[in-house]
Amino acid sequence: MQIKAIFKEHLHIIVLLLVFSFIATSSTAYNNTGSNIYTNEEISILGGAFAPLISLSSSPFIALTILSGAGAFLNSGVVNPEDASFLQTLTQLPISTTGVFIFFLLVTIASFLLNLLGPTKIFSDATLGKLENYIGIIASIGGTFILSSVTAVYAAETAGLGLGSSYLGSYILTHVISFFLAVLAYIVYIVIKTMIMAIDILAFLFSPIPGLSALFTITKHTTIGLYTWFALANPIAASIVGLICLVIAFLVFRAAKRLELYYRKIYIIPFFNALFRRDLIVPLVPKKMPYGLAKEFLKNIDICIEGFFMNKVSKFYKRELCYFVRSEGKNYLFKKRFLGKTIKNEINGDVYIEKCFRFIRVFTDESLNMNLRNVCLVLRREHSKNKIELIEKARLIDYNLILEERRRKKAAEIAEKARLIKEKAAEKISAAGKSIQNTFSRFFKKK
Repeated sequence: MQIKAIFKEHLHIIVLLLVFSFIATSSTAYNNTGSNIYTNEEISILGGAFAPLISLSSSPFIALTILSGAGAFLNSGVVNPEDASFLQTLTQLPISTTGVFIFFLLVTIASFLLNLLGPTKIFSDATLGKLENYIGIIASIGGTFILSSVTAVYAAETAGLGLGSSYLGSYILTHVISFFLAVLAYIVYIVIKTMIMAIDILAFLFSPIPGLSALFTITKHTTIGLYTWFALANPIAASIVGLICLVIAFLVFRAAKRLELYYRKIYIIPFFNALFRRDLIVPLVPKKMPYGLAKEFLKNIDICIEGFFMNKVSKFYKRELCYFVRSEGKNYLFKKRFLGKTIKNEINGDVYIEKCFRFIRVFTDESLNMNLRNVCLVLRREHSKNKIELIEKARLIDYNLILEERRRKKAAEIAEKARLIKEKAAEKISAAGKSIQNTFSRFFKKK
C-alpha cells in the first residue's frame, strides 16, 4: 500500500491525534528547569499507559471490560490505590464506572459467543467487529493523553536544559513530541491489531481440525485477559512483554496486512453489503483510480477492479491485492508497490471467469489445481451483479456455462449407461423367462 494511500486512509485519525496530543500537552504544566531523570511514579504511569495499549490493540472489548471493571472497583473505595500511580490515573478515566463495565462485559460475551463458530464469526466481524475497531481507535487515541502527559513534558524539559531554549521553544517542542507520541501509539495499535487478526484468520480459514477456531478464540480471550490483569499489577514488566510482541508484529506486518486485507475485502465487506446494502453495485471502473494506474494506462481504461492473486507466480505474492485492468483490448494485472515498484503483466490466451459461493474467480489454464495456473485471481462477490457486462468487456469465457455443459453431458452419459444396463437387464430377464417357459413346456409335453 502506498504512502499516499495510507495517509489518505488514516487522515481523519491523524487529525484526531493532533487534537488529542494538543489537549494532553496543554493540560499538563511543566517546569522548564525540571529534572532530566524519570521518577518511579512517572515510569509507573508510562508503563501503565503503554502496557494496556497492547491489549487494547489485540481486543478492545476485553481490555476495556477489565480496565473499566478495575476502575469501577477502585472507585468503590474497597481498595486504596495510593501505592500504584497508574491505578490512580485509571480511577479518573470516564470508563471507570459500573455502567461502562456492564456494557463492555455484555458486548464482550456476545462477541466471544459469536466468534466460536465459523458462520457466526463472519457476522460478528462484519457487525460487532466494526464497533470494536472504532472503540479501539478511540481508546488508543485517548490513551495517548497519559503518554503525552509524561513523556512529552520530560523530553521537552530535557531538551530545554540542553539547548537553553525559551518557554515558547519548549512549548512548541512539547506539542511536536506529544503529536509524535500520539502517532506512535496509533501505529502500535494498527501493527498489533493486524498481527492478531491475521492469526485469527489463519485459525478460521485454514484450520485442518474442526473446532480449532473455537479453541483459538478461547485461548486468545484468556491470554489477552490475563495480560491486561498483568498490566494493571505490574505495568513495567507488562510493557517489556508488550515491546517483545511489538517487535514480532513489525516483523510479520507485511504478510499479516495482506491476509487481513484479503479477509476484509473478500469476506467481511461482501457479507456486510449483503446484510445492509443489497442494492449496491460495485462499478467496473471506480470514480477515483488507484495510485499510478491512470498514469500507466493513460486513462484508456474499460475495466479496473480489485482482485487478490491466489498463486505465487508472475512476481505477485499469494493473496496480494492487485487490479484486473482492461485497456485497449487487452487484459492486464497491475500493482504499484511500496517505493514505486510497478508490476504490469499482460494476460495472454483464454481467460475464464467462475462464480463461486464465496467469491468470483478469474483464471487462465484450465487446471483442477489452482496453484498450477499461471493466473488465478479472486474478485469480490458483488461483481456477480455485473458479471455479464464484465464478460462482454473483458472477453472472458463463462466457466460456469462450461461446468454446466459438462454436468449435462455427464448426466446424459450416466442416463445412457443406465438405459443400456436396464435394456441388458430386461433382455436377460426376458431370456431367462423364455428359458423357464421352454423348460416347463417340454416338461408338460412329456407328461
